[in-house]
Amino acid sequence: MATKAQASKAISILLSAYPNSNKVDADAMAQFLAILERTLEPYPAEVLGELINPRTGIISTSSFLPSIAEIKRWCDLKWDKLMPRAVDDRSDETKQLYGPADVETPEEREARRAIVKQKFQELIAELKMTSAMNSMRK
Repeated sequence: MATKAQASKAISILLSAYPNSNKVDADAMAQFLAILERTLEPYPAEVLGELINPRTGIISTSSFLPSIAEIKRWCDLKWDKLMPRAVDDRSDETKQLYGPADVETPEEREARRAIVKQKFQELIAELKMTSAMNSMRK
């Protein structure tokens, strides 16, 4: 996890790569910077280093100041390439996107398995009957 200072330094370098970004309303820019700082803090310092790398970072591919969503997406992809995250690291993100997961109780799981087993047995019986009928036709 990057420190606040590392996130601020990355933001400073990022903004210096886009000179037109200084022409934006000061209040709007201050809000953008505050949100961007909170967005970048969870990432490892290695990801922030890659983000601002002039040869391979986002500033080498984006002509205009990227949105927070674009920066976050870039950082997520880079983080996954540098060090794949465990599923637990994304549980909050998954809940945000898809809502809480419904977990099956052991009783519900057994009931579902019983239904699947019954349907499977019915399918086997139907296949045997179809096979017998086809062999009688020959």
